[in-house]
Amino acid sequence: MRKIFISSVVSGFEPYREAAREACELLGDRPVMCETFGARPYASEVACTTEVEQSDVYVLLLGERFGFEPIPGKSVTQQEFEAAVAARKPILAFVESGPKEPKQEAFQRVVEDYSAGFFRDEFTDPHSLGTAIIRGLRQLEQARSAIPEAEFSQLVQDRFAAANMVARGFQQEPSLAFAFLPQPARRIPIRDEQTDLDQLFLELHQLGLCELRSGFDPSGGTHYRGLTSKNVQYASFDDGFVAISAGLENPRSRDPHGFQFMYVDPALVQQRALAAAHHVAGGGGWFSLEIRHMENRWFGQPARSPGGGVQMPFHSTSANEVVRDLLIPAPEARVTVWVEDVMHRFARNYAPPRHE
Repeated sequence: MRKIFISSVVSGFEPYREAAREACELLGDRPVMCETFGARPYASEVACTTEVEQSDVYVLLLGERFGFEPIPGKSVTQQEFEAAVAARKPILAFVESGPKEPKQEAFQRVVEDYSAGFFRDEFTDPHSLGTAIIRGLRQLEQARSAIPEAEFSQLVQDRFAAANMVARGFQQEPSLAFAFLPQPARRIPIRDEQTDLDQLFLELHQLGLCELRSGFDPSGGTHYRGLTSKNVQYASFDDGFVAISAGLENPRSRDPHGFQFMYVDPALVQQRALAAAHHVAGGGGWFSLEIRHMENRWFGQPARSPGGGVQMPFHSTSANEVVRDLLIPAPEARVTVWVEDVMHRFARNYAPPRHE
């Protein structure tokens, strides 16, 4: 039985808190609410943060009102949220539709900017709130039953090798490696009929991953099917695993000084990463993005006026940057935010030096 801490203003919000309590109990969980704390030998706000730290899941309900401020500018609910963040608790946030007090709007932005993996949904009345909480708690359970990251990491290596995605002619050029594994796992029949591959190729073209004029060659094995086009490889396996490898070489003609070969265009990387991620967005699972063969490349654009030359990049041969995260659920909006966060990480590790 999980302990679910329900965090919100209390006065005037009783029907919503009751709906949250009923949703937790319907799933066999134990709701933890300040109304049932009883007498404590310390201040009520201390009791709340203590209960947050001892709970298994933190459920945040954001309505119109900011609530009581034991510290000027900071409500009890905000203190509870910060305690949940500090304790690294799973966070499920539910936001009431409609206008809010200015301080509550500011707090909502803080909650939405916290992107360390939490479920967020909206509600309009107690019934829709209860439904949303049940959905969030169930999806949280799915996330906890997912395979560990180390197992997924090994699977990425094995599947890319099985699909021969490490032996292409463009392998020494910078490339983006994307992988996805749905969680919970599901079996998907593998079919390699030409019509299916034609439809897949058209979808990849519409996502901007390949060009129609380049055509494709079918590929596959016992447990996967795929295709190869110019600088792009695709493979899908019978457990739902998807692997995409896309070249990132830039046209050198864009750089009048001839240094373009030393740079990987961040806009190109983000476009291809978003295309690959949106191809599988939906139910959720493990996502992986890796930028390969950056040993002699910068992540950026060459300066318009090099002025004195350009420093030759050199990164460790083992410095391929990889980011893997479990996203459940994984709607396009959440996947987009994740890709943007990954791009910032790539930029930090491979950005060219600034010239004063």
